[in-house]
Amino acid sequence: MINVSISGLVFQNGFFLNVSSDFVEILAEGHSLFLERGEDVVCAAVSVLVQTTVLSIAKIVGLSQDLVQRDGFLRSLMNVEELDKVKILQLEVLLGSMVIGILEIEKKYPDNVNLILNN
Repeated sequence: MINVSISGLVFQNGFFLNVSSDFVEILAEGHSLFLERGEDVVCAAVSVLVQTTVLSIAKIVGLSQDLVQRDGFLRSLMNVEELDKVKILQLEVLLGSMVIGILEIEKKYPDNVNLILNN
């Protein structure tokens, strides 16, 4: 099972996310075990969404992250305390897009993916 959790946000009105803390964290850990390593489309889909979001936050928002990444594990901790309103909005859009994608994968593969939204 791949568990993806996002902390420091409030999930409202369907897919709308608001930053609710000075720190936002993305944590993805585990393996989907849907198929063999190297052929697991569920793992690949989740990995692409999470990694692209982390990279987009760095390149679009310009936000540095405390990033730890290894096999079956990715953690990004972001201090958002000093971001202006435009940067906060960009962050919310990028994270919202990731949440939509993970939720769609979770619907199709509920035994393999779990999304946890922590306030």
